[in-house]
Amino acid sequence: MRVLAYCLLCVTAAAYAACVGAAEIPQPVRDTAYDWRCVDDQGVSLGNRQRQDLAIYDCIKAATENAGRTYFVEAGRYRVRVDATTPEPTTVPAALNWTAPTQNTDGTPLTTGTGYRLYVRTEGGTYDAPIEIAGWSTLSHTLDFPADGQRRYFALTALANGEESAKTGEVSKVMQ
Repeated sequence: MRVLAYCLLCVTAAAYAACVGAAEIPQPVRDTAYDWRCVDDQGVSLGNRQRQDLAIYDCIKAATENAGRTYFVEAGRYRVRVDATTPEPTTVPAALNWTAPTQNTDGTPLTTGTGYRLYVRTEGGTYDAPIEIAGWSTLSHTLDFPADGQRRYFALTALANGEESAKTGEVSKVMQ
């Protein structure tokens, strides 16, 4: 979850109001010692605060933990809405490139093959089912992975004459 307007760094009610796209809270309100509070869409208060940044924090935390609910930061008769949404998943591309093999293991020339198999695994895991890559002239492939901080390992084999070569040495990338 992320808050649509992440405003913990805002230091004035006016800056906070600008963050969430609400109308600016007037200067007299910002300069008055109001009790600041976060209330939900049913009018239930999460408690009074002497500082508006703490009330804002209360609302951001509540909105993040309770998606679909609406919360408001209030000061006197002024109210600013806080919303939360689920962000779109972030992905990281893994672009892999290779050179086609030119000879068989016995040293004879390899003139053509049928494609490749790409193997992928995570740290400590086993390889997933291979990804079939058609065409001998295909020398690159890009995969998208969630930006989850996990390291992915890749190995490639060549397909020629109805046989599969041994896997290449592994290369890896952290998905972040």
